[in-house]
Amino acid sequence: MASNEPAAQVGWSRSAIVHNRNLAVDDWRAMGTGRTRARARIFITAAVVAGIGVATVWSLQCSIASESEKIGDTVTACDPANYPAATIDVDAEITADRLSTPRLTTTTTVHLPHSWYASNDLLDDPGTIAYRSAVRCLFGDLGTETAVSRDQPPPVEMTTGDVVVTDTAWFDLTKPGKTTLGLVDLEAQDNGDWFLSVNSRWGLTQATTWNITVAAPDSWLAGASPWPEPANAKSDRLSWYFGTTAPMAETTMTTVSLHPPAGSEIIIWEGTTWGRIVGWILFDWPQTTAFSVLVLLFIRWARKQRLNPGERITDSANNARRVTLPLLVFQLAVLGIDITWITLDALGQQVPDWANAAWAVDIAVCTFALLFAWRCWIRGSVLLLLTAGFAAILVVVPLLSGDLAFENADPVRAVVLSTLETSLTFLVTVLVAASLLNAVRVLFHSLRKATTPFWLWASASLVAASLLFEGFWLTGHNFDLQQWLADSAPATGALQSTFRYSLWGLLSDRQWIFLLLPAIATLAVTRDYLRRTTTSERKPLMTIASLLIALGPAVWYSSYAGFSLPVWIAVVATFRLLCNTKTPVLDLKLVSGEPIRSWVARHGPAAVETHAKAWLSRRGRGSATAQLLPRRVTPVDVAFALGPGKTPHGNLKVAVRAALWPGAVAGFALCFLRDFVRTDYSGTINQSLVVLWLQDLSWESLKWIFAAAALGILWQHLPGKRGPVKVLPLIAGVGVGPLLAFAAPSVLGGDLSFDSLIELATFTVVITLVGWRMDMRVLRNLDSQRYSTWKESLAIYGVGNMSSRITTSLAPLTAVVTIVFTLIAGPDTATKTESKQEPSTGSSGQVLIPPGH
Repeated sequence: MASNEPAAQVGWSRSAIVHNRNLAVDDWRAMGTGRTRARARIFITAAVVAGIGVATVWSLQCSIASESEKIGDTVTACDPANYPAATIDVDAEITADRLSTPRLTTTTTVHLPHSWYASNDLLDDPGTIAYRSAVRCLFGDLGTETAVSRDQPPPVEMTTGDVVVTDTAWFDLTKPGKTTLGLVDLEAQDNGDWFLSVNSRWGLTQATTWNITVAAPDSWLAGASPWPEPANAKSDRLSWYFGTTAPMAETTMTTVSLHPPAGSEIIIWEGTTWGRIVGWILFDWPQTTAFSVLVLLFIRWARKQRLNPGERITDSANNARRVTLPLLVFQLAVLGIDITWITLDALGQQVPDWANAAWAVDIAVCTFALLFAWRCWIRGSVLLLLTAGFAAILVVVPLLSGDLAFENADPVRAVVLSTLETSLTFLVTVLVAASLLNAVRVLFHSLRKATTPFWLWASASLVAASLLFEGFWLTGHNFDLQQWLADSAPATGALQSTFRYSLWGLLSDRQWIFLLLPAIATLAVTRDYLRRTTTSERKPLMTIASLLIALGPAVWYSSYAGFSLPVWIAVVATFRLLCNTKTPVLDLKLVSGEPIRSWVARHGPAAVETHAKAWLSRRGRGSATAQLLPRRVTPVDVAFALGPGKTPHGNLKVAVRAALWPGAVAGFALCFLRDFVRTDYSGTINQSLVVLWLQDLSWESLKWIFAAAALGILWQHLPGKRGPVKVLPLIAGVGVGPLLAFAAPSVLGGDLSFDSLIELATFTVVITLVGWRMDMRVLRNLDSQRYSTWKESLAIYGVGNMSSRITTSLAPLTAVVTIVFTLIAGPDTATKTESKQEPSTGSSGQVLIPPGH
C-alpha cells in the first residue's frame, strides 16, 4: 500500500490539473461569450440609434425637397373699380389690468351687397385662390411677423339683405412698436405715448357707412384726445358714426391718444432691450438659480448629519451633487447667452453676423451637452465618438458655406448644410435626453453607473426624433399663419432653417426640464438619509419636509406687473408656523411627567400597538395604559400619531403609496385643464409643445410625491389626532400660492380666474384622502375588526355621529357660499325694482363684474 501512495498522489495531482484546466477553459469561454454578447448589444444599440437618426433626417429632407417642388400661386389683385360700397363696423378694445399683458382685440364686420362680384367667392374653401383674393381685397395682406392670433378665418354669413364678413383678431402688447390689426393701428412709443387709429384702406375705401367703437379701461382713456369728436363718449368707450356717398380713399378715420397706467407701462417696458435684461437678471434668473443653490445647500447639510453607527450617505450625496453642480454652471451660461440674444435682437440689422453668433452658441451648447453627459455617467467612448461628430460638423460648415452659417445660395450645398444642421440637432438632443434618463436611473440605483441599457438610448432617440418632427411641423404651421393671404410660396427656406437657432433655446427655454434632476436628487438623498438613521428629532425632519414642500407642491414664484415674487418662501413659512400652533400627541406628557415620545423610544412601537389592541379589546374600559395617558388621549390616538410606518421612513413609504393613484388621476386632470382646455394654440407657437407637456406632467407628478413624502416624514410631529387634521398645515401652506393668484387681481385690478382655486381644492381633496388612508392603515395594522363593529370603529376614529355633524356643518357652509356668490353676481334687478331705488349714475354706484376665464 505504501508503495502505491506516490503513484496515487501523482494521479490525483494530474486529475486536479486537468480539472483546473477545464475550469479555466470554461471561464475563458464564458468570458468570451460575455464579451460577444456585450459587443452584440453595443452594435445593436448603435444600429438602432443610427437607424432612427438617419430615418428622421432623411424624412425631413425629403419633406423639404417635396416642398421646394410646389408651385406658388399669386392672389389676384383687386381692381379699385370693383371696391364694394360696404357698411363697416369696427370695434377695437384694449383689455388690460395691472397684472397681465395688455391685449388689443379688433372685430371688423363688413356688410357687402350681393351684387359685389366676389361675394360668392367668399363661400369657397379658405385655401382657394378665389377666397383668398376676395378676403385680401377687403382686409389687405394680413400676413405679419407679429404674433397676431385668430380663432378661425373670417366667417361669412349670407343674409337676405347682404353678405356679412366678420374678422376677429387679437395681439398681446409686449413691447413698444407699431401693430396693425386689419384697419386698426396701434403705436406704442418708448416715451409712454400711445396712439390708436382706425383707417380706411384697401378694398374698403368705397364704404358708405362707418361705425367705429374704441373701448379701453377708464385709466387708459382718462385725458384722451380723440379726433374727431366722438358721437358718444363714456369713461371707457368712444363711438363714431360716418355716413357718406363719396369715396373716402385711403385716410385715417379716427385717432385716440391712450395713457396706460404704470403697471401696464412696466409690462411693456419689459419688452424693451433694457427691460428684458433687467427683468432676467434681477427677477427671472435668480428665481431659477435659487432652486439649484437650495438643493446644493441641502446636500451639504445632509452630509453632516449624524447617522447610525457605520452608516454613510456619501455615495448618494456625491451622486446628487454631481448632477446638481453642473446645472448651476449651466444657469450662469444661460445668463450670458440670453443677454447676448437680447442684445443682438435689439441691434437688429446693425449686426450682420447673426449666423456667426448662432455657430458660436452651437459650440457652447455641444460642449455643455458633453460635460453634462459625462457628469451623468455616460460612457467615455460614447462621448469621444460624439465629440468627433460634433467637431466634424462644426468644422465642415464654414468650408461649405463660406462663412459660419448653415446656409448657402447653391441648392446642393444648402441641402448638405441643412442635413448637417438637422443631424447636429438630433445628436445633441439624443445625448441630453439619454443623460437625463441615465442620471435619474443612477440616482436611485447607484450600482448601475457602469452600464447604459439599450432601452435608454432607444428611448432617447425616439424622444429626439419626435422633437425634430414637431419642430418641423411648427415651422410649417407658423409659416402658413404668416402667409395666409399673401402670395403662396414654398416654405423651403423656412423649413431649411427650422433648427437654425433651436440649440439657443436648449439652455434658456428648457431650464425646468433640467431642474427636475436636482429635485429627484433631493428625494434620493432624503430616502437614503432616512433609511440610515433611527432619529425622530423634529429639527432635521422639519428641514427635509420644508425643502420637499418648497421643491414640489409650492408655487415657486409668481409674476405680478412684471415682478417675480418668491412665493415658496411664504409657503414654507406658513407651513412651519402652523405646525407650531398645537402640541403633537407624541409630545404630550404622561401622568408621570414623561413625554409620550420618550416612552415610545424606550419601549418601541410594538408596545404601542400591543396597548392599542388591548384598549380595543376592552372597548376602552379598564385599561391601565389609558389611565397613564393625558386626558382625552387613548392608546389608539398614540398609534395614530406614531403612523402606520412606525418611523419617518416607514411613514414616507406609506404616504407616497397612498398618494399614487389619487395624485395620478388628479394630476392628469389638472394637466389636461391647463394644457388643453385653458391654453390657446390658434396663433404662432414658438416653443415645443411636447416639451411643455412633458415638463408640466413631470412636475405635476413630483408635486404629489413630494407632498406625500413631506407629510409622511413629519407625520409624528404634526398637530392633531387624525390624518385629515394633520394635513391642514400642509394644505394651508401650499394654498398660499393659489390664494395669492386668485386674490391679486381682485385687489390690484384684473380678471378673476378660478383655476388656482380649482387646483387648491383638488390638492385639498387628495391630501385629505392621503391622511385618511394613513389612519385606515393604522386601524388595519391593529386589526380593529376583531374587536369592534364598523360603527364602533367609526366611533373610535371620532366620526361615529357623522350624519349629525354633516347636517350641522352644512348650514354655515351654505350661508358662506350664498354670500360669496351674491357678492360676485351683484344686486338683483328685481330687488331694486321692488324697493323702488333709482340706480346711481355715478362711478361709485357701478357694480363691476370682472369677466372670468
